Formats: sequence, C-alpha cells, structure tokens
Amino acid sequence: MGSLAFGSLILAIVMFVRFIFEYMKAKFEEGPGKNRLTQCLLSIASCCLRCIGQCVLFLTKNAYIQVAIRSTCFCLAAKAAFQLTMRNVSRFSLVSMFAAIFIFVGEI
Repeated sequence: MGSLAFGSLILAIVMFVRFIFEYMKAKFEEGPGKNRLTQCLLSIASCCLRCIGQCVLFLTKNAYIQVAIRSTCFCLAAKAAFQLTMRNVSRFSLVSMFAAIFIFVGEI
C-alpha cells in the first residue's frame, strides 16, 4: 500500500507544480505588460512542465505494474520500469503508433 501512496504523492507534486505555474502564467498574462519574449518563455516552460508531467505519469503507471508483478518498493519498481522502457523503446513506439492509428480508424 505504501508504494501506491508514494507513487501518487510524486504524481500529485508534479501536477501541483504545474497547476501553480499555470496559475502564475494566467495572472501574468492578465497584467498590463505584454512582452513577447516573456510570453514565449512562459509557453516553453509550460510545454516542458506538461512533458515532464506526462513522462512521470507514464513511468508511474509502469512502476505500478512492476510493483504488482515483482512485489517490490516503488523506487525499485520505477527503476525497473524505466530500464524496461529504455531497452524496448522501439517496441513501445511501434505499439503506441499502431494504437493511435486504430483509435483514429475506430473514431471514423
């Protein structure tokens, strides 16, 4: 049970940081000064935070699977999940691409 709570805590922290950043970005955009460079930097930072959030979500999901299979703590399971993903990155990409194609065709 502690592994699930720890994984959820990590995910919640990442999402909280992203939420706070998006709130500050919205407040800044409401302000009187509209600097294009600052808006560009905020957009880049927002994109990076979104990417980090998606990576943590993917890794957490796979770590939960490893916890269920191996019955280890969350950190060891996350390490094993990351190593598994890196060893099979081409397979993950191929399966994701086919899944996206099937979902697209299914929506038509």
